[in-house]
Amino acid sequence: MAGNIFKHLASAELTDIGHCRKNNEDAVLRLPERGVFCVADGMGGLQGGEVASQAVVDALRKEFSESSEAAASGRAGSAAKRAERAINAASLWIKERAEGLGLGGAGSTVVVLVFDPTTPSRAVVLHAGDSRAYRCRGEELVQLMTDHSVAAAAGLRDDRNLPAMYRGVITRAVGLDRHVRLESTEVEVASGDLFLLCSDGLDKMLSDRQIHEFLRCRHDEDLQDLAKALIAAALEAGGDDNVSVVLVRVAKDCPLLPAPASRRSAAGRGESSLWRPAFTWLPGGEWTVWVGVALALGAGLWALVSQGYLRVH
Repeated sequence: MAGNIFKHLASAELTDIGHCRKNNEDAVLRLPERGVFCVADGMGGLQGGEVASQAVVDALRKEFSESSEAAASGRAGSAAKRAERAINAASLWIKERAEGLGLGGAGSTVVVLVFDPTTPSRAVVLHAGDSRAYRCRGEELVQLMTDHSVAAAAGLRDDRNLPAMYRGVITRAVGLDRHVRLESTEVEVASGDLFLLCSDGLDKMLSDRQIHEFLRCRHDEDLQDLAKALIAAALEAGGDDNVSVVLVRVAKDCPLLPAPASRRSAAGRGESSLWRPAFTWLPGGEWTVWVGVALALGAGLWALVSQGYLRVH
């Protein structure tokens, strides 16, 4: 029975409007019986972003709960293709709706975690934008994907050292075009792993070390309580944006899964421990960031932002 395939997974979800927004443009999806989990972070206000993120999760829910293939087992790869199909259907709908209403820049980030129903040691992450997926395994926190943002392209962990015009600019999102190119990352799953999907309202308020401390020290707590604690910490740190989390914990001593190796290297394609910069800045201090970014991106990038090809998030 399909509902029992993922009985080794426990999960929880929570979203909050934050302290500074008038509406919540985040949306979350948790389909534990299908092994599918998602966070989407909309852009474009009430009529743009809130609708866009909801369209993404609704398309995934329909694909995995209502379609003729909903109960199919298959592998994570085939499930990921179905997720990609659903997200691109949402992208087409968002783009055409925005054009019809004269809305500029409506869209949504997306990060989806899909577990393999036939090989429990495998999963796939699909994403576009800067919503994140993490895996906590003992003393190691791994970000399972790379942000699609100007900051990440410049090799920066966050955008505080960027010129103001480039802060919060993402380079890929659902709905900015009729088709979105999703990045796919294969992920290794072991007994006791704890996965976190989140919107940037969490990781902009809390450092990776703070997030890791929560996940490591409260690993065995009730997941709904852990979700509340993470969001409460983000709100206490300022709550500048909507904040959403989805947590998925793999059962310990699951006979179908390998035991986690001590300091196991990131074996999944694309995985990176905590964070490694794409490159290291040459000596010279902060001015090299400003000069390097200005030379690399220039006025052309801002033109793309103005035309809606890139999105200030």
